[in-house]
Amino acid sequence: AIALRDVVPIARLAGEFEVVTVPAQSPFATMKDLAAALKRDPEKLTWVGGSPGGTDHVLVGTIARAVGVEPKAAKFTSFKTDDEALAFLSGNQFAAGIAGWGDFAEHIKAGKLRALGITATKRQTGIDVPTLTEQGVNVEFYSWRGISL
Repeated sequence: AIALRDVVPIARLAGEFEVVTVPAQSPFATMKDLAAALKRDPEKLTWVGGSPGGTDHVLVGTIARAVGVEPKAAKFTSFKTDDEALAFLSGNQFAAGIAGWGDFAEHIKAGKLRALGITATKRQTGIDVPTLTEQGVNVEFYSWRGISL
């Protein structure tokens, strides 16, 4: 088994911001709405994303902490693939989903999901989605792929 402490990062190949989404029929219209629901009752608000302990999971805890909720109180379910997560999210079985922009962009454009916010430092050209920070959730977050020794 190799642990993070056993490797040395030498290059970042790609980085992408994450997107917070809800099903198209969701009552949550903005990130502020979702954050208020999380703060009001973190046990009731369910999130879906990629692998446990991965960037999606870490982002849910980071958002929780930013709005004053203990990260462990956020209810996160992981799936092996974004397609699995998308199926459950689109079927209204979860309140919110998190993935890299590239993973959910086509589903957002097709109207299957509604993007509430991106974790970039500023609005992105060609993407009409506000940042979390500009909506009062002080979180900037990037997922990255790299090479390590």
